[in-house]
Amino acid sequence: MPHEPVMFTARNDIACVALHCGHTFHKACADQWVKQNRTCPNCRQEVHYEAPSTSYDSYGRDVATDPNRQHTPTSDTHNNVHWTQRERTNNVRVVDLSGGGVLLDFTMSPLADDGLLKGYIHKYGALVERLDCPSARITKRSVKRVYTYCPNLTYLDVSHCGTLNWSCVTQLVKRCPRLQHLHISYCSLINDKALGAIAGSPFGETQGLPQLRTLDVTGCNQVTDKGLRMLQKCHRLETLRVSFCTRITDQGVSSVTASLQSLKTLKVRGCKHLTMHAVRSIINNVPYLEKLDAVACYRIQGMEAAGQMVRSMMCLKEVLTNDVILSGAQSVQGLRNRIVR
Repeated sequence: MPHEPVMFTARNDIACVALHCGHTFHKACADQWVKQNRTCPNCRQEVHYEAPSTSYDSYGRDVATDPNRQHTPTSDTHNNVHWTQRERTNNVRVVDLSGGGVLLDFTMSPLADDGLLKGYIHKYGALVERLDCPSARITKRSVKRVYTYCPNLTYLDVSHCGTLNWSCVTQLVKRCPRLQHLHISYCSLINDKALGAIAGSPFGETQGLPQLRTLDVTGCNQVTDKGLRMLQKCHRLETLRVSFCTRITDQGVSSVTASLQSLKTLKVRGCKHLTMHAVRSIINNVPYLEKLDAVACYRIQGMEAAGQMVRSMMCLKEVLTNDVILSGAQSVQGLRNRIVR
């Protein structure tokens, strides 16, 4: 029986929704899609989800009727960052951060490509601390400009960049050592060597990213257990997304969780080789885990996994499997109470 649509937050409080079929989307994108279609964009199953009339910005928050307002105070509650919008042209937001840096947000711009990004990079240069540009229209040429002109980056999202490869990632790690959040999902050329560069190459090519807190390699199908083992050096990592990395097995999850005890969010959706052994490794090694997404891991018994985790992990706030959708501390506590009884 398909579950009801579930609202939840991800990556710096971006609002998301999980449809009946289990596929997840940014809430703003899902709302716009279902106004004209009654099927999931991925699998085409019929969905029963009513899109609200409220409009959202790229972070899934409500916006006023005038989307081009400037100098509007807002905040990123996840990172306690306060900012003021400086300008908005071509649906690109330029925001002044409280620390003196600049955020460039291209997520709502259909024109985001190498040419558009080049102009903003050259204009703001070293002031850029956060760059959000998940677009299939940008190439590694843009990433090279980023690490050349923006050495103070702490947040970078270049998801869907089909030409981004491990050598480009190596240079990015060398020249932007302050990176704390790196999103390179659905970059088809990302492989184990790229993860090695991020963690610190054993051959001395890079020193890694010592402050890395978030790594998203969702849909990077060349990533294997070997790459996950290299991430053992990222001791500050709190969020790891390896969903739809279909070559990952229990061994990779066990090795990475054994060293990353500070992990709070783990997403392994669609990793079809994972079994209950991976779940037991997570329970034993990551006591402070708050969120686990294991939807479409068909060899994991969802109810059994949720029960074991709820009994053993007191910090747990969200569990998503094929059989169980627990979103929110109250839902988790409710299941915990039923198990205790």
